[in-house]
Amino acid sequence: MKCTKIIGKKVLDVNACEIGKISDIELDIEDSKITKVNLSTGELSLRKHSYDICPENIKTIGDYVLLNISKKEIISFAEENPE
Repeated sequence: MKCTKIIGKKVLDVNACEIGKISDIELDIEDSKITKVNLSTGELSLRKHSYDICPENIKTIGDYVLLNISKKEIISFAEENPE
């Protein structure tokens, strides 16, 4: 699947709650692997947030990107590991 088909897809957490959209994908060219997927939330509000998702946390990609973790886990991980 091409990156352009993934960027912009809506993301659902393990509870099927929409939490944002894929905004970017980070690649490791030397190892030919995806290292991070960037998720943006709050597109229509003043509280925009951006979170990095490990590829291991993605369950499937179809019409939506389905994660195997909850929104709460994403937020708590980001708070514990600020960049």
